[in-house]
Amino acid sequence: MSLHHRLMIHGSGPNTTDNRRIGVVIRYISPHIRKPNEVRDYGVPMRGNCDRGNFTLCSPPKGLFHPENLLNYQKIGEDQAQVMMAGAKANTAMYSYMDHVKFRAMTDGDAADYAFLTDHEVAHAKGTASRLLKALVELDEGLSGYQITRLDHSLQSATRAERDGADTDWIVSTLLHDIGDIFAPYNHDEYAATILRPFVREQCSWVVEKHGDFQMVYYGQHVGGNPDKREI
Repeated sequence: MSLHHRLMIHGSGPNTTDNRRIGVVIRYISPHIRKPNEVRDYGVPMRGNCDRGNFTLCSPPKGLFHPENLLNYQKIGEDQAQVMMAGAKANTAMYSYMDHVKFRAMTDGDAADYAFLTDHEVAHAKGTASRLLKALVELDEGLSGYQITRLDHSLQSATRAERDGADTDWIVSTLLHDIGDIFAPYNHDEYAATILRPFVREQCSWVVEKHGDFQMVYYGQHVGGNPDKREI
């Protein structure tokens, strides 16, 4: 990363990666500065009293790709484009903006469409942990009949792993090993292992996937199952 004043002479070699080169420009100015012809620009107040009437003040972003911020971004771009293109014979967009792909059938998508979707997928994936913790809490209202809930059982198991000196992969796997009970009660172990597999090492995801076979030793003989299934 290069961090420099905009007037400093700078340059770099060609981008030889598969990723885009991204430039971010941040301008700090005093609120008494204004554009000519009574044009109001946009700004995020950083400190002090910024309400001099020269800018439309914006709140900081609420999150990555937040719908409200995307709409604000589009409006700001349109307003700034009108200023930049003032006097021109034809107006144009200042930024190329997408809020959804252009295609209805995936075979019709182009590089811009799939780059847009990739960005959204990356942002969505970053929220996986929060969604899993929410699902974990819902285990408190899951399968009943035991003396404790599935959430209690999951917390007890993870606590035992932590007290035993287990690493993060083991603790996370133990905490979430029954997460599949909500949506996949008949193969909850495979369901949980599939969710965990991209994030923990194979040893841990394998144990989660097979833990249903191992626990048959306690009750398999009572329900017509094979108590020795773990030997396979």
